[in-house]
Amino acid sequence: MYPSVNRDALSFADIASHATPRLTFLPTVLVIVTCLGSAVSALVVAGDILPDIVKDLALIFHHTPWVEDSDGNVDSYLLNRPTWVTLPLVFVLPLCFLHSITPLHYVGIITCITVVYLIVLVFVLFLFPSAGACLLYPTSSSKTCAENVVAYPASASSLVHSFLLACPIFFVSFSIIYQVLPVHNALRYPSLTTTRRATAGALVFSGLTYLLVSVSAYLTFGDRVQGNLFKNYGNTGALAVSRVMMLAAVALLFPLVIFAARASLLSLIPSASLFASHHFVSATVVLVVVSYLLALSFTDLSIILGTVGALATVPVSLTLPSLYFLRLSSLSPTLSSLPAEEEGKTRRWRVAARIGVGLGVVMTVLFMYGTYAT
Repeated sequence: MYPSVNRDALSFADIASHATPRLTFLPTVLVIVTCLGSAVSALVVAGDILPDIVKDLALIFHHTPWVEDSDGNVDSYLLNRPTWVTLPLVFVLPLCFLHSITPLHYVGIITCITVVYLIVLVFVLFLFPSAGACLLYPTSSSKTCAENVVAYPASASSLVHSFLLACPIFFVSFSIIYQVLPVHNALRYPSLTTTRRATAGALVFSGLTYLLVSVSAYLTFGDRVQGNLFKNYGNTGALAVSRVMMLAAVALLFPLVIFAARASLLSLIPSASLFASHHFVSATVVLVVVSYLLALSFTDLSIILGTVGALATVPVSLTLPSLYFLRLSSLSPTLSSLPAEEEGKTRRWRVAARIGVGLGVVMTVLFMYGTYAT
């Protein structure tokens, strides 16, 4: 339909270069924002999990002085958040300077096993809350999950604010949409039908996963559920295992997203080379330091994910594709030269694309407001 685009080597950047030559850098910038958000999230989650792992070990080995002071209160070192954010970074920092991600190919397997284990665990603890395994405030409360459920606020303003806070977090699951075209190119029999099937399968699986975990957690904790799900649960053997697995997964995720962010950052600098040591090291140091400082500044995981969803995922998944379609369709033959059926279809798609651009801009503004409004 659009002869100006090379169909043999399509990517998001290729389409951007044809549709908006002066803004070719924009998708790359959004990829960097997404990667930084993932890196910051990994450090925040690791920093939240590590103190709980220490508590788990203290309970397993019946050595409470590890986590309590002489008065029986939580020891102050467990509350020193910069320490717990720094420790996982120190361990994975050498991996951030790898020139290849081949040594990290096993991270995907670890992540999949961890996610499946966590999904099953959340659902089981929802079904059997009386087991006492999921105390909302394990250090000060003896209530089970069912007793801790609080009714959702009924006011319209609270519902709207909660909706605006949750939507950008949900949109983060679509941040990988810019990889649809490379996936299409990698298919054994690439066609529109096979790409649609692969995309639909991924969306159905991820959507059901999100719904299962979110609904189970909400029905367990009500409106007291926190952005980092691990903060809701107490200290038990099954949860201790899940925390260790999640710690390994998020810690090893950090060098992976730094690798992707570095490649994108260097592609924006004309004179930079991915293989030049000074460019490579400088970009890595900048990305690691920025991620670390942001992880120290933000303690709420939902704020980080909401920001990434509003500023990066909504434009990548809705605003830019709609804008690119409008631009590319304007470069194609005039509508009057198309067959009647194609002309009508193109007109309808152009109307939908205009709505998509406007809706994307409005959603970005509303989601940013919902994320930071108190």
